[in-house]
Amino acid sequence: SFSLDEAAIGTNTFRATTDPANEYEEVNETNNTAERTQVVFDAGVSLLAPTDYGTVPTEQPSLEFLVSGLSADRVPVVLQLDTVPDFSSPARREVRRTTDGLRGTWQPSGLSTDETYYWRARLADAGANTWRTARFVVEPALPERAWHQRARLFSANDNAQLRRSGGSWAFDEYPRTVLVFSERGQGSRTDGFIVDGTSDYEYLKFGFGVLVMDGLTGTVRASESFPTYDLPKQWEDYLKERGEFIGDGQEAINALKDFLDTVPQQGDYVFVRTRHLARQSGATISGEVKSVFQNLGSSSIDTLTYNHVWAMKARKGHPDETVERVSPPSEASDVNEISLNTELDFSYPSGTTLSPRIGPASEWQTLRWEGTAPDAADAVEIDVLAADSTVLVDDLTGPSGERSLGSIDAAAHPYLHLRATLSDTTARTAPQLGQWSVSHVGVPELVLDPSGLAALPDTLRQGERASAALPVVNVGPVASAPVRVRASVQDASNTTTTLLTDTLTALGPDGGRDTSALAVPSTDFPGANVLRAEAAAEGPPERLPSNNTAVRNLFVRADEEPPSLRVLANGRELPPTSDDVT
Repeated sequence: SFSLDEAAIGTNTFRATTDPANEYEEVNETNNTAERTQVVFDAGVSLLAPTDYGTVPTEQPSLEFLVSGLSADRVPVVLQLDTVPDFSSPARREVRRTTDGLRGTWQPSGLSTDETYYWRARLADAGANTWRTARFVVEPALPERAWHQRARLFSANDNAQLRRSGGSWAFDEYPRTVLVFSERGQGSRTDGFIVDGTSDYEYLKFGFGVLVMDGLTGTVRASESFPTYDLPKQWEDYLKERGEFIGDGQEAINALKDFLDTVPQQGDYVFVRTRHLARQSGATISGEVKSVFQNLGSSSIDTLTYNHVWAMKARKGHPDETVERVSPPSEASDVNEISLNTELDFSYPSGTTLSPRIGPASEWQTLRWEGTAPDAADAVEIDVLAADSTVLVDDLTGPSGERSLGSIDAAAHPYLHLRATLSDTTARTAPQLGQWSVSHVGVPELVLDPSGLAALPDTLRQGERASAALPVVNVGPVASAPVRVRASVQDASNTTTTLLTDTLTALGPDGGRDTSALAVPSTDFPGANVLRAEAAAEGPPERLPSNNTAVRNLFVRADEEPPSLRVLANGRELPPTSDDVT
């Protein structure tokens, strides 16, 4: 099972396939697929203008809607207008309009320039889940019927490493975990630091191990271990052979001070572990060593000795963020090791936002965008994509700009997407895209007026003939190509028979109309039937394709008596006989 939403409105093809991977050899491979075409109708009301993400130039716009259905009566429609998407504000307006044709309008007054509005409509007797909703802005500076997005309207976008937060763009964050491992010897781990569970640092090294992580990017700047006590000569020689000897005692203290003075920058994270093994000097930690860790925010270092096991997370310039764990010598028989696990979040340096589909259009005109990039490292890049994600334009940079899209062939690309890439490789604060818009020429919108089929009777006697007019109207802003009309009947045995194929003239914009005539025979279609009429034209796809089809049930009552024959001679009926009449 599956559900059909607004995207399924129009003609759909349902296909079922057995053995799609062709895993089984068959004598006949041609009968593994079945298809059926099915029209999914809207909920009775379609929003004609302004379109979703549309623009209007006036503070008293005309909100236009279409009513589909076979009813010959006047149809009441409920319309609402609000400034919030859930239509819950005190400013919400509601009206009821009754229409006896295809098209209805509402002209609310007193709208505000640069405000985003939401409007919706449904049949008055329909349920609350049948609303049709669209968004628009009052923007006199843009062409009428342009596509426009800003502020809350960005919430419909697909974003990668980017999000809307408090009305602004912000980069998403990614986590990094750091495990600090300290021990008294023979510990369960061999590394002093493990980053993200895979990267290991300070393998079996002595003394104070220190790892510095960039506070902005999460990159490990450097790590080193400092045996700030005297090592036996054999361990000095061992470390020298491995190229890991930086000195011990005072040399290591000097190296530690230099490391912490030069490597971590303001805001960087500093992790410290202890592995005070191979020590041949006393247990007292010098005040010189304690001082460098006190400067990072440690309070525990004051009372520590080389017999303690200690782990610390600190942040340079932020002593309030220091976290420490300590195991005193009195726990040596029970506690051989400790660990400190930290998860930190870092912002991505760039992210993208992808607009909803724009169109259809018969001609692309101009792309405009406005934003801010206050820092030198900030960058805004705009790409124009086809519906299949093919990049059509990719050389647009700068926080604001304008570019003609006239070179894009609308016949090949009636739909577009916009993609913005926001970058900041230094501070990682996202530059801002405030709004963008695309002006374009719309497409024809054919409507097959269902009132023609509605004039047919519900039931015909077999052999009785009926006829219906099939008016076709173009409610779009541009003229259509010549219109093809096709009508068919699906009988009680699910067999489809074509009743009419006709070609009408091209229809002018905003109400151009022509009519085809349908003759409905009944002799060969006893029982329950479905009449279906469709209108189509060459050119760009329509935004509201479901209005191109009208469907009507028709029952043909079969003859209940067999045919009879009367034979007269000289005007008088012959006597009945049992012999066949030949």
